[in-house]
Amino acid sequence: MAAAVWLSDQLVGSELLAEAESGARARATATAAGLNRQLTDAARISEPLIVAFESGPRSVDSLASLGQGLLERAYQRSNGLVVGLGLWPAPGALTPGREREGFHWVADASGVERRGDFNQPDRIPYQNELWYTLAGYAQPGQCAWTGQRKDLILQRAVVTCVQPLRRGDETIGAVTVDYAVAQLAETLQSALAVTHGYALLVDASGRLLASTNAVATLSSGADNLAELSQQSGGLAPLALAIHRAEEARVRRSIELDRYQATDVSALRDATRDLGRAEAESLLAVQWTRDQTAAGWQRLALPQDPTLGAESVARYAPLGTTGWRLIVAESAAQELAGASYIVTQTLVVTVGLVVIAMVLLIGLIRLRVLNPMRRMVSTLQQSDSMDDALNVSLDESDRGEVGELAAWLNHRSRLLADIAQQAQAVNTQLVLEVGERKSAVENLAATRERAEMTLKCIADGVITTDRNGEIDYLNPVAETLVGRSNQEVRGWSVARVLKLAHASGAAYEEDIVDRALVGGQRLRLADMVLQDAAGGRQNVALTIAPVRGRGSEILGAVVAIHERSDTGPTNEVKQSVDLSRDALTGLFSRSAFDDDISGLIEEQATEGGLHAVMLIDIDQMRRINAAHGEQAGSELLRHLAHLFTGEISRAGRVYRLGGDKIIVLLRDATLDAAEAQAEVLRRAATRTPFRWEGQNVTAEFSIGLVKVDPGAGTSMELLRRAESAVQSAKAVGGNSIRRYRVEERHTDASNSDAVWVERLRAGLDQGLFHLMSQTIAPLAHGLPSGIEVHVSLEDEEGFWAAPSAFMPAAVRAGLASDIDRYVLHQLLEHVADQASLDGDQFFAINLSTASLRDPKFLDFVLQEFDAAALPASRVCFEIDESAAIRHRVETHELLSALRPIGCRFVLDNFHSGMDGAELLKALRFDFVKLDQSLSHRAAGERVDRVALEAVIRVLRELKAKVIAGKVDNPAARTPLTELGVDYIQGFIVGRPSPLLFKLQGLQAASHSS
Repeated sequence: MAAAVWLSDQLVGSELLAEAESGARARATATAAGLNRQLTDAARISEPLIVAFESGPRSVDSLASLGQGLLERAYQRSNGLVVGLGLWPAPGALTPGREREGFHWVADASGVERRGDFNQPDRIPYQNELWYTLAGYAQPGQCAWTGQRKDLILQRAVVTCVQPLRRGDETIGAVTVDYAVAQLAETLQSALAVTHGYALLVDASGRLLASTNAVATLSSGADNLAELSQQSGGLAPLALAIHRAEEARVRRSIELDRYQATDVSALRDATRDLGRAEAESLLAVQWTRDQTAAGWQRLALPQDPTLGAESVARYAPLGTTGWRLIVAESAAQELAGASYIVTQTLVVTVGLVVIAMVLLIGLIRLRVLNPMRRMVSTLQQSDSMDDALNVSLDESDRGEVGELAAWLNHRSRLLADIAQQAQAVNTQLVLEVGERKSAVENLAATRERAEMTLKCIADGVITTDRNGEIDYLNPVAETLVGRSNQEVRGWSVARVLKLAHASGAAYEEDIVDRALVGGQRLRLADMVLQDAAGGRQNVALTIAPVRGRGSEILGAVVAIHERSDTGPTNEVKQSVDLSRDALTGLFSRSAFDDDISGLIEEQATEGGLHAVMLIDIDQMRRINAAHGEQAGSELLRHLAHLFTGEISRAGRVYRLGGDKIIVLLRDATLDAAEAQAEVLRRAATRTPFRWEGQNVTAEFSIGLVKVDPGAGTSMELLRRAESAVQSAKAVGGNSIRRYRVEERHTDASNSDAVWVERLRAGLDQGLFHLMSQTIAPLAHGLPSGIEVHVSLEDEEGFWAAPSAFMPAAVRAGLASDIDRYVLHQLLEHVADQASLDGDQFFAINLSTASLRDPKFLDFVLQEFDAAALPASRVCFEIDESAAIRHRVETHELLSALRPIGCRFVLDNFHSGMDGAELLKALRFDFVKLDQSLSHRAAGERVDRVALEAVIRVLRELKAKVIAGKVDNPAARTPLTELGVDYIQGFIVGRPSPLLFKLQGLQAASHSS
């Protein structure tokens, strides 16, 4: 029913909407015709003057009299719309040797007057005005219309029809007819054929030429549609549609054979105050005027600010002017009649559908529902499974319901047979499952006993499958190789065991291959094993195959025996207490593994909170180097005794190896563990270690981690604790840090710790050096620029680029400090360079940390207060992604520094919508194109067209365009033609020390 009603409504509504649309277009066409009649008179007004000039030599007086009469008649006939007429010969075209010999007549209510202002030698030559230069691209007998401009003589807004004066194929001047923009609005109002609506007239660049009375107040303060849409958001869709229509016209002109980018540049360069985008639009009108003009385009405006409700706007080109006429009228008024007819049709359709539904329901009830009710009643009487399988439905019905009943009866008989067979199979499965369950339980018990035996063995044991892939490491093997059983499961033995001969030569042979392939037993003595952390241990290895029934090889087993450094190679270690460390008497690593395994199992069943503290002695190598390794060993014994006394019954103290000590705190939260760690630090300070009459200071980096069943093994807990220790070292050591998930990558932390030490030394000792790279202008009259960044000098005198150390600086929180260093040093370096190019600017990259630092802005203001270099010569470069993520902070920075003269560069612009919206909101002074965009200039035609569209958008946003990272010399010319303002890259200059750059500029300034 709903579908039928909807279909009827759509059929009737679509026909009425088509009629309404046709009427609206007719009214819009009538408006355009009324306005076009006035504009087409321009060619007829100027024709006698063109014929008189081109037909042969004429006296000045005859031309003056002819022009006077033509303008008087045109002014009266147009009711004051035509207010100016001009004859502008090329130099020497009227009188040989005369450069300026123009005729200019102006009209107002008092009469017509001839003016000679443009012939005066102290004025700008009229050959540089748009209404003269555009004649070179106009077709004879047709107007080339300028956009809205302010006439320098009339001192009011006009639009001008330009026609060329020709002698053969040569353009020897121009004839112009000026229309008053104020009178154009009255003409548009009188031509309007819409009762409830309004009209707008815009030129090819989107500037408002005229508007009717209904929208005059709203448009009075706006210069173009973009500004009008900003004042009233309801017109934003219209402004966007007109902008896209103009872009489409420009794209069509680019595809034509007559398109030449050099013509656009030539018109722009020859004309005063003409931008490339406007020049391109004006020429696009001339190049596409022979194409079939687009018809009326329809656009719905949901919130029209003038009509106060939804409206429909239609727009189309106005003749050959290149302008666009926009006619808007109320949508409700347009569709009022159609809505009434649709409503009446809908009522009739609903009635018919209701009657059809009643008849259909009765038929369904008789033929389907009643037989189905009898079937359901029979099925409901089946209380047990046997009844359900033996049910018999009524098959007497002759229709589809009877067929369904017969099919169900047949299936129920089949199911009864299947149920009997399933019952017999189920009995057999119960017996087999019981036998398998018993076997699995026995196998699990056997495996558990085997694993417990392997854990108790003092040697390391590794087992593999028949493919040589590891399936088990016992705890001793985990310690020896520095990896957990869970981590290496499935790895090859060669990947885990890094072996070398005692002589130092690497052992290249696959040690399990001989056991798996040949079934041989292998013994290796005097070997050196390197663990995952780089530590080395003397070992002896035994490799043997594991056989199953029938002597089939199922895998291999590798036994690793730690060998004494001084004893013979075949010496077997004496029995020792593996739970204690031989040097300090603390509990050993294996004891820690056992304790942690028990705690994790206990947590899984009973819960509880426990914590692990990993203590790393800072600068242990320095202590060993200064006082000897014996002093280091005694320091470990001293700390073991001290920490054991402080911990007492709160937990246990273990030695992990080297300079690392572990503390396991039972029934303790991380807060309690952190407090206990502080107690240990104070105790070490209160009871210093003395060696040979001197106090030896020991500081600690301490990592805290909670015992979590999710960690799974003691190895994972130690990795987490080590990650926290590295975080403590990254901030300078002698501190306490808790483990966080984001600190898993310990390798990166180790690398960062090295860089952080270098970065801090660089800031303290002045090891950062300012580098420079030229930003070269492509257009005449633009100042040059220098981008400033830093290099870091290392201990060997090499200079590292920012890409090497800035990631670590960001993670360590030093990026903003480096930004401050660069700004301070720049202002000091150029303090005495006042004689350099006064407009030359220096660009500094800002990090995200500086954007987010509330104190950075105060620092910048203080630096400029004390600096000799004006703030107007400093630009701050902000990466596009950082500015998008931190738009509020970026806005605050721009708002605070722009008033003192600072300028801003949006770096790495990718042409996305987010970047365009950011530019509209914040208005950067420069935009540096991403390398992927800059490379398009030397690419295929489609790449250049795409790049040209991006540059046009940036031009509209009043931003200077910098092409960054340009290393292809072939790209320079296309970039210049496309309107790029600056270029930067290796083809302009490679990075060099800023001091050398300033000295070179200073020398060049003195020599000139």
